[in-house]
Amino acid sequence: MQGMRLGAALVALMGVGCGGADAPRVARPMSAEAPQEIEAATEVEARALPTTPPDLTVGEDVLALVAGWNEETKRPPPSVFRRIATHALGEGGGHRGRRGGGANPPRLERFEGGFRVQLPSHAPIVTPTVYRDLVLVSGGFRSREMYAFHARTGETAWAIGLGDDGPSSAACDDGVCVFNTESCTLFSVDARTGELLWSWYTGDPLMAAPAVADGLVYASYPIRGGGTWPAGEDRPLPEGVSHALAAFELRTGELRWTRWIDAEVISAPLAYAGRVYAATFGGTLLALDGASGEIVQARRAMATAAPTIIDGALYFSRREDEGGESFERIVRSDALAASERRASPSGKPGDPPARVSTRRRAAYLRSEFQDGTSFAAESLANDAANGFGAGAPAAANAQVARALVGRQTVHALQEFQGSWVLGLGDTNLVTMGEAVVAYDRQSGRERWAVSLPGDLARAGGALGAPPAAAGEHLVVPTLSGQILVLDRQGNVARRLEANAPLRTQAVVDGGWIYVGTANGQLVALDTGDASLTGWPTWAGDAARTGRPSR
Repeated sequence: MQGMRLGAALVALMGVGCGGADAPRVARPMSAEAPQEIEAATEVEARALPTTPPDLTVGEDVLALVAGWNEETKRPPPSVFRRIATHALGEGGGHRGRRGGGANPPRLERFEGGFRVQLPSHAPIVTPTVYRDLVLVSGGFRSREMYAFHARTGETAWAIGLGDDGPSSAACDDGVCVFNTESCTLFSVDARTGELLWSWYTGDPLMAAPAVADGLVYASYPIRGGGTWPAGEDRPLPEGVSHALAAFELRTGELRWTRWIDAEVISAPLAYAGRVYAATFGGTLLALDGASGEIVQARRAMATAAPTIIDGALYFSRREDEGGESFERIVRSDALAASERRASPSGKPGDPPARVSTRRRAAYLRSEFQDGTSFAAESLANDAANGFGAGAPAAANAQVARALVGRQTVHALQEFQGSWVLGLGDTNLVTMGEAVVAYDRQSGRERWAVSLPGDLARAGGALGAPPAAAGEHLVVPTLSGQILVLDRQGNVARRLEANAPLRTQAVVDGGWIYVGTANGQLVALDTGDASLTGWPTWAGDAARTGRPSR
């Protein structure tokens, strides 16, 4: 494990746009390709064991480079953090903050078949989380509030004011919920009461949500604008890094390990079978030992969304450029896929494995496509409201995200969920720009596609969010404000109205569907069908594996 030297003296660093703090504290470490076509006849049934961590086999091997960033001769990532306080909000949740939601409390509206809560910020809300009998939701990108509502009534269970803006989706486990704020803190709270357990002001901005598994919280943070180093640390910084990926104890916040990475993590890390996986906006796909932080594998994979686990294998969407056009396809990355690698016409090594899907055009990944859209303008305005009037700060390293997925604002990157892959039955499902697409998992061939309403070239972003599994169906929020419930054949079983634009994944629990809207609302709809269930948070569970909860 990368050694870390922690001195007695602490250096506290105030980041731009972050709130007040308690006395500085230390989170001490406990120990130190070119596209190919595919043939269905060459496919064999996957035999990966659910408990076996998959290997990374797609893209250029850059393990030596990433390991070099984390050598003993290099300075480790910042490990000295400050606490940020929270406070209970007044009755109904009213709070007046520097850029908070104002003095007005959330406004609850009940109607036949559900309820709607208008949050005071009127700002975009990311995917909520259902945990036990509560639904946790950010107060919005421009707010300094986190709320828990009773999941079936919408009544406020607790509401807390934060020192920072823009809470992420929460990950909850063992009675604890953790979330980041865009600026600039990782918070851990009691799920039942909202009482602060611990917090670390790690950096500005934080654009990925945390993941939780095996008593650890996995979270990323930037080199600037937050944490710093113990006194006396003078080793040189590695070149080519802007962020770190770290593991913290769920209940205490103690730092288990931290490692340099090239850019912010896309959406959230994924924890599975003792490993933690992360795709970065720099195009790198990483696998680390979850307990020690040892870097196991690293590939330049050009993933355009967080990876997911399906039948014990790792899948992700990948960008490929050819002839001045951009494409996306789903790729399987593990040892079995590598064993099926076929020689390319050029005979060069490093070609994609045989287990890939047919590809689709993906102009929406290009910055020139996104720059002129209404979403780009709205996102710039959201950034300005959070103190980024001149654009994303240097600490965000947003230029690499712009090159990969066409987005460059703090708001757009925090909200980004991309072409995230869902496995349902023998099918892989993904929302790619303008359509929900289903691929046969064995052959990779497209089975069906459902076009989504709207004009992507004008609206920007994507016309729908990633699908969520709900029993035998999938649930897809759309920018038009409709929530589509699709069966496995792509038929629309139900259309539900949220009456507000939707850009992030839904959660589904006990027949209820919950979405956060782009104009600051939590919408909860009772479908009356209890078989629609099993998806309580972004990416399905607190570990962000993509597997439905049972």
